[in-house]
Order: sequence, then C-alpha cells, then structure tokens
Amino acid sequence: MPFTAKFSEDIIGEAYKAEDSRAKIFAAFALLAVVIGCLGLFGLAAFTAERRTKEIGIRKVLGARTRDIVRLLVWQFSRPVIVANLIAWPIAWWLMRDWLNKFDDRIALGPTPFVTAALIALTIAIVTVVGHAFKVARANPIHALRYE
Repeated sequence: MPFTAKFSEDIIGEAYKAEDSRAKIFAAFALLAVVIGCLGLFGLAAFTAERRTKEIGIRKVLGARTRDIVRLLVWQFSRPVIVANLIAWPIAWWLMRDWLNKFDDRIALGPTPFVTAALIALTIAIVTVVGHAFKVARANPIHALRYE
C-alpha cells in the first residue's frame, strides 16, 4: 500500500472548510441586514422628524438649543436599540454556547462580544439618526410655525 502523506494544516483546513464558507455567507447576510436596518432607521427618523416639525419649532422658539433637540431625537431611537440588545443577549449567548460546544477546543464566552456588538449597534443607530436630526434641529422654526 503506497504511503500518502498530508500536512496537519491541510487536514484541519479540510475539516473547517464548511465552517469557513458558512461564515462568509453569514457575514454577507449580516451586512445586508445592517444596511437594510440603517435605511429603515433613517426613513423612520425622517418620518418622525417630519411629524414632529411643529414640536421642534416650538421647542426652538422657547429656547431649546440644537444640541438639546438632537439629543432628544437620538435618545428616542437609542432606547429601542438598547432594549433589543437586552433581549438578544441571552438568545445569542445560548446559540453561541451550543455552536462553540461542537468544537474540540473550548473557549470561554464572556460578555465582551455582546457589549462590543451593542456598542457597534448603538453607534450605527446614532450616526444614522444624527445627520437627519441635526438638519431638522437647525431649520428655521418660522417655516414650521407659519401656518399656526
């Protein structure tokens, strides 16, 4: 019987080839989901700001600064992101724990990936909303209140 030699890196590479392709597909769909979520969040921010134009105009007339109005709108969209993270953490921990237990080498699943993901999601939400909120907050309140 002839001897067939293989490097250990090749054997391990073949074993994890399916995991690598699955990770690439998952990353592509995750990126698509983030882009669709940002578009939806931007549309919701635009709709909310348009609906609250008179309220923002009244706040500006009564002395609210642009920073205060932007903070109000950003906080309105940050709360659901925080609540969604608090709901998703236990589910993600349970799914990741089961997936990681299938491997021979065990790693501890600490809170760092979850906190990092929450901070990234919150940053994306804030960046998505701040641009539009800043534009609405800097608008002249006369245009919002002229028909009243």
